[in-house]
Parts: sequence; structure tokens; C-alpha cells
Amino acid sequence: MATTPQIAHPQRRIRFTPYVWILPAAVILAVFLFYPIFQTTALSFFEWNGFMPDPFAEFVGPSHYIELTQDKFMGIATKNTFLFVLAMTTVELFIAFVLAVFIFQAQFRGAAWLRGILFFPSVLSAIVVGIIWRNIVFLREGLIDQLTTAFGLPDFFPLGDIDLAFPSIIVVAIWQNVGFNLIIFYAGLQSLDNEVLESAQIDGASFWQLIIRIIAPLQRPVILVSIILNFIGGIKVFDLVFSMSASKGVNPLAVAHVTDVFATYMNFNSFGGGPRGSAVRAFGYAASIAVVMMVVSIVFAFLRQRLRRTVDI
Repeated sequence: MATTPQIAHPQRRIRFTPYVWILPAAVILAVFLFYPIFQTTALSFFEWNGFMPDPFAEFVGPSHYIELTQDKFMGIATKNTFLFVLAMTTVELFIAFVLAVFIFQAQFRGAAWLRGILFFPSVLSAIVVGIIWRNIVFLREGLIDQLTTAFGLPDFFPLGDIDLAFPSIIVVAIWQNVGFNLIIFYAGLQSLDNEVLESAQIDGASFWQLIIRIIAPLQRPVILVSIILNFIGGIKVFDLVFSMSASKGVNPLAVAHVTDVFATYMNFNSFGGGPRGSAVRAFGYAASIAVVMMVVSIVFAFLRQRLRRTVDI
């Protein structure tokens, strides 16, 4: 008895179609993200100076991570990194939020120009911003220092002061990025119901009461997005700090790594010298710093997922 040939179900032929569509993105992620992460993590367990043919020839185990806990310069970089992140997620966001509410509420002539002026520094290269502020404002024989010297005032070059060097970099970072966060907050304010704000003002709410009790709770998703962006940017900050931290020949504080953050100290160990004060490059040691940065970012990503349960972004 003849049997009827089996016909493949049409859904079985299209089952692989979604994977075909995501294949290009998956290949790009694998090549430019996952492979470098794996390579860097593996390299952190080896000693390599950048010149040996085989970077995985000298296995040292977790000694780099142990040395990180004892490295005083890594301690400085860790403190500076989290201080930078704290300033970006508190002071900078507070200034941007208040300015955004002020411009949104005032509705004065020229508000658009003011937004453009405040936003303009954020489109500039951080390298350019750092060099300009370093040479004009913060270094010895800069424009400000020359003016103070000409008028018989005390010298003014904060990048040469061990207590003011890194706070000076934070001030410049806030100046450059506050406009970007202002635009984000201003865009969020556009979605608010003006009747709610007008009712609060009619009831006698002051400017600060309006911000704290009305606008801020309604803008929690926007604020959370800004916190995430500023945290990520703060953890991986490099260009501004690198450009403002003058070379050892110009600023002696560079020798003490007073202004180092994770990325600049990683760069120093990769191209500037070894962690033990030698002139030998230590790519394995630098890779361990990169892994630390990655772990911090993963921890923050986990906390972010926890926050999303209470704040819908």
C-alpha cells in the first residue's frame, strides 16, 4: 500500500529566519565585544610587556589582582574614579535639573539661546576642553596666573596643588557636561501637564517646593536615565583627565598620580611604565585594571535592573 509522502510543516522552514536577521549583529558583538573581553580577562593572568611574541607565555595567576590591592596608586585612582562618579551623579545632575526647570518655567525671551550656550561645551572634544582649561586657567604661567602675578596677587595654578588638582578637573567636567543633562531634563519637562504645575503655583508652592515635591517625583524615569549615563561616563572617563593631567615635565604632581582614574592608570601601565615604578610596560597588569572596571560596571548594571522594578524607564 502506497504511503503519502510527508510534507514539512511550513513553520519549520521559517524557524531559523529570526536567527539569520540577528546574525550580523551577533558577529559584530562577538568580534568587537565578547572576544576582547575574553582576551583581556585572560591576559590579566599573564605577564606581558608588549614585546614578547607570545603574550600568554608567562602565567602569573591572580598575582596582578593581589598586587592591585596593595598598589597605592591604584588606591588613588579608585578614590578619584568614585569621587568623579559621585560628582557627576549628584552635583552635575542637580545643577542641570535646576537650570532646566528654571528655563522651562521662566519662558523668557532668549531661553533658546541660553539652552544653546549651556549645551555648546558638551559638543566640544574633551581633549580640546582639557587642554584649553589647563593652559589658560589651571597651570603655572597660564593666562589667569599671569594676570594674578601682574596685579601682585597670589599665584593661581590649581593643577599644581595636590589638594586642588583633581577637584579642578571635576569642575571642568561639570562645566562641559551640564548642558547635555540639561537638554535631557528639558525634554522630560515637555511631557509634564502644565495644569499640574500651575495648580501648585496657585496653591503657593515656591520654586524649590515645585522642584522637590512635584517635578522631581514625576521625572524619576528621566533622572534615572541621566544617573545611568553619568555613572557609565564617570567610570570610563579618560580623555578629559588625561588632557588636564600635564606631563611629568610640566607638572610634578603627575609623578604622584594625584589625578589618576581607572582609565588613565590603566593607560600608564600599558604605555607609560610599570606598576612598580619601572620603565617596563605591564599590559597584563593593565588588563587586570580593565577587568576591575568591567566588574564595577556589571555590578552597577545589576543594581540598575533592581531599580527598574520600582521605576519604569
